[in-house]
Amino acid sequence: MKNGSVYADRVRKAYLRLAKTHRKSGAVCATDPLRQAAAAVLGRHDGLAAGMAALDRIFKRVVDWNEVRVSTAEELSTWVGGLLKHPRESCEDLIRMLNGVFRRENAMSLDRLMQGKVKDARKYLESLPGFDAYVTASVLLWSLGAHAIPVNDRLLERMKREGWVSPEAEREEVQGFLERHVKAQEAQTFAQVMESASLQRFSGSSRSGVAPAAKSAGKSKSEAKTKADGKPSSSSARSAPRVTRASKPRQAQARSKSSVRNKARK
Repeated sequence: MKNGSVYADRVRKAYLRLAKTHRKSGAVCATDPLRQAAAAVLGRHDGLAAGMAALDRIFKRVVDWNEVRVSTAEELSTWVGGLLKHPRESCEDLIRMLNGVFRRENAMSLDRLMQGKVKDARKYLESLPGFDAYVTASVLLWSLGAHAIPVNDRLLERMKREGWVSPEAEREEVQGFLERHVKAQEAQTFAQVMESASLQRFSGSSRSGVAPAAKSAGKSKSEAKTKADGKPSSSSARSAPRVTRASKPRQAQARSKSSVRNKARK
């Protein structure tokens, strides 16, 4: 990433600031790799917490992973629709991922990754259907305790909007960049803080893309121009009271009525 040292400094400052206001739960115990992968697939857009909640809701309706694997995306999406931004797409990805694991392992398990080397585990996960950079990093970090930084869609969007990374950077590039600048012992806490921050609104700009300060500045310029020209601005014209017949002086109304009566007599 170009200007990497500049972005690294911005990320570090943002993290230290956000860490003061976002809850940190410390190290997280390793979880089942398959469950972690499934939650990451479902939470790719909305974050790992949303993915976990969606997965819990699915397992209230099914018995095991095989039942999830043979379900339809339409069926699963009706159960998790209120939790995910793209429920149908996420459930299609989940089914594809589970079928990929089953074809490769002939079982619904990724437990063998717990005994191997992290390098081999990363390579293996990347070869499976449905395992993109985010899902792979989630399994490596939370299930294997490896040095990885998963970046979901919302976090990636915020990092670009806030200027913490290059606006042209892809997810995989951003994750690799963060892994080079965040220490291994800080990875889990960093991931928790940043993912939590991604759920909040952007602080750097308004939804219209114009900062509040810029709007105020534009208003001040408009008022200054009005004073200099002596002409009311469009906003002033809109706010000016309308003059109606009811606001005419009573004497003028009386003269008008008298004129009408004189013409009638003639």
